Amino acid sequence: MTNQHPRVARIIAAAFTLTLLTTGCSVAVSTGSPSDPPASTQPADVPSSVAPPRTEESVPADAVAVDTLVAKASRPAERTSATIKGDAGGTRHDNALSLWAGCEGTPDEVVFGIAGHQIFQGKLGLRASVPDDIVIEVLILADDEAVQNIRLDGTNPTPALLPVRFLVEGRKTVTTRTKVVRGTCSEASDSYAVLVDGYVH
Repeated sequence: MTNQHPRVARIIAAAFTLTLLTTGCSVAVSTGSPSDPPASTQPADVPSSVAPPRTEESVPADAVAVDTLVAKASRPAERTSATIKGDAGGTRHDNALSLWAGCEGTPDEVVFGIAGHQIFQGKLGLRASVPDDIVIEVLILADDEAVQNIRLDGTNPTPALLPVRFLVEGRKTVTTRTKVVRGTCSEASDSYAVLVDGYVH
């Protein structure tokens, strides 16, 4: 009786195989172990409300430099050249905008008129000549709504430049409020902070 079970199993297997062949069905066999995790189904590009990153090489043709859009400033916000604290290579940036640092306890403001544009971007950093103990906060607002608050730390300027990038579609102004929150200011003919390669498009 026990010898008939293998024979019955072989007959059933053969009948099953014949059925698959005649009906055109196929069976997928996994070569992975049961503990292998399933492949990710996450799409490569996920839509986001955050403005996507853009490399310097892909600056759009319709980009407008923000130094041409200064509507109001508590102190002169001028295009300047700057080397950046923490940049070991000493790269000179010729497209930098002076952002004075409110050493007197009151933030320095720069207001940009950006109506009609979609994205505001640039990079914030400290000039190489800034005292090591200086810490500066830059609050950025779009139509008086805070969108970014960035701390520039002279004691640990890593990375040397911090990215700024956000959507401004439907907005009329962007304002930077810059203030020293730690450290001792000294006499300087140039601003402590700069916005490098700032533009809208």
